[in-house]
Amino acid sequence: MRAFLGWLGGEKGHCSMAVIPTVDEEDARQPNRERDRLVREGTRIVNRIKAIFARSGIRAFKPIFAQCQAAGISPGAKGTLLPENTRAELSRNIARTGC
Repeated sequence: MRAFLGWLGGEKGHCSMAVIPTVDEEDARQPNRERDRLVREGTRIVNRIKAIFARSGIRAFKPIFAQCQAAGISPGAKGTLLPENTRAELSRNIARTGC
């Protein structure tokens, strides 16, 4: 409402119209948007993997080391193997990263 009243009052620059991008301009922006989405997804997956390790008591996490952890080869925090469902969840998340 305030924007409309400012426009009625004749205030310059108070209510300006946005330029609608053309189809070609939107298409040119798509690769950057896709890359940003993929980067955010990768970060989200790594954070999930870190959370799995934290729940299991493993504090020193290195993403490359996670490949060995996924197989349950390396013991958990107190020398025990990771539980079956935790290993499965970890394997799925690592598969999503494409490693």
